[in-house]
Amino acid sequence: MKVDKNLASINVAKEVQKELLARGLGAAFKPLKNIEEAREKFKETHAKQTSVHMEIIEPFITATMNTLETQVSMKVKKEKPYLIGAGPDLQIDIAGLVNLVSPQFTGAVAVCFPKDTFLGMSPLN
Repeated sequence: MKVDKNLASINVAKEVQKELLARGLGAAFKPLKNIEEAREKFKETHAKQTSVHMEIIEPFITATMNTLETQVSMKVKKEKPYLIGAGPDLQIDIAGLVNLVSPQFTGAVAVCFPKDTFLGMSPLN
């Protein structure tokens, strides 16, 4: 199971677990008692990562809001951001992506619109 960008070993025999720890390999193999312990560890890690992700993407959200308000005179209402697949089903016809790569975060910030909303922002309409 993937935990903290490393593998966790589950259901490791006690003798093997003692040997791994004695040889200083506990950090590499992360021996855990069972799948439930691994899931709990992953949950804790995921919660920490999510708060870090918000610190990284918040400036992009603010900049996007300011840009829309300035460029198309549109008042923007900020709602809770969410991970792909974790939010509501939305009609997305047009999307802009900003890829981010750093030691703390690898991912993308997407700004998505239904076609009519996007075209409604055009000064030609």
